[in-house]
Amino acid sequence: MSTLYSVFVVNKAPGCNNTLIQEQLDVSGCTTYIIRLSQNSNALGPFDVYYSLSPIPLSGATLFATDQTRTEMFNGVVLPLECATPTPTPTPTTTPPPSTPTQTPTNTQTPSVTPDVTPTPSYTPTYTPSETPTQTPSGTPANTPTPTSTQQVFEIFIIAQNGQQILNQDGSEWIAQQEVTTFSVTTGNTTSIVACSNSNYTLTLYSSSPTWENANSLFTNSTLTIPVNGGNNWYSDGITTLQINSSGFVVATDTCPV
Repeated sequence: MSTLYSVFVVNKAPGCNNTLIQEQLDVSGCTTYIIRLSQNSNALGPFDVYYSLSPIPLSGATLFATDQTRTEMFNGVVLPLECATPTPTPTPTTTPPPSTPTQTPTNTQTPSVTPDVTPTPSYTPTYTPSETPTQTPSGTPANTPTPTSTQQVFEIFIIAQNGQQILNQDGSEWIAQQEVTTFSVTTGNTTSIVACSNSNYTLTLYSSSPTWENANSLFTNSTLTIPVNGGNNWYSDGITTLQINSSGFVVATDTCPV
């Protein structure tokens, strides 16, 4: 039995009037989603991410991530649903250590000696001739150009574990056509450098991304239903290395040295 959730992303950039994107997700069992800004989005943020059981509106939704920067939204906010209850990341607070009062020593006043005053020589004024003001010719005032405002494109996409991308731009949503690409890469390596030096491309992985370097999630089957257990290891196609976690999501990328 599936459960319908709503995910809300609010753009709090000045002048955007808290632009809202809402997406509904039909969740069957524990599923992890990555919520990202799309590459052609010029929205600045900061952004808040909420979730709720549909049809609960934003006013009753749970705040999951707050004040996410543009960079953080490009990297993606990971939201698990129907797993353990998602817990918002707390903001750590630092408690300053108790201050120890410092005793200020009492200074003993030293009598000061007033030196003899040396007379200051008298000042002889110098005559400066008055300057004749230069008349500025009158001209036609220049027109001040009217600034043109650039509209922010606020577009997000949500990647589920099956690799399907759910796109949404200012409330207009569509499901991206799922295309599968096959990649021959190395097996897992502990570091990116080791993966680059490995030339045995014996592992076959699949993704909805057309290129290895832009892949967001990888699978062991062509129907994209079995995520690869990457174990946070690095995998290489000889040009780019990807660090893949145990859920099949790419968490870091690197480029092999030439």
